[in-house]
Amino acid sequence: MQTNRRTDYFLRGVARLAPGVSIQQAEADLCAVMDQIKRENPRETFEQSVKVEPFRLRTTASLQPLLFTLLAAVGFVLLIACANITNLLLVKASARSRGTAYSAFRARP
Repeated sequence: MQTNRRTDYFLRGVARLAPGVSIQQAEADLCAVMDQIKRENPRETFEQSVKVEPFRLRTTASLQPLLFTLLAAVGFVLLIACANITNLLLVKASARSRGTAYSAFRARP
């Protein structure tokens, strides 16, 4: 007969906090559940701990400098693109004004 072992500590859980529940309250509730599991399984040795942390912090903490660098690079490329479009519009407007001035000059008798 195979028993369910509760010593696999490589698993992580992801959950959304209910409205109005703080991280400390969630961690206290999970610690209570962990204590109950320990009481129900006295022969098992538990080395696990419970830690509640924001998902965004957990996933992007090591990538934050890289993400800010990427954001700066994208902003710089956008700035260059806007400058290029502005330059093209100015050249087009300049050529148009020259043609208008020339045709007005030739229309005089």
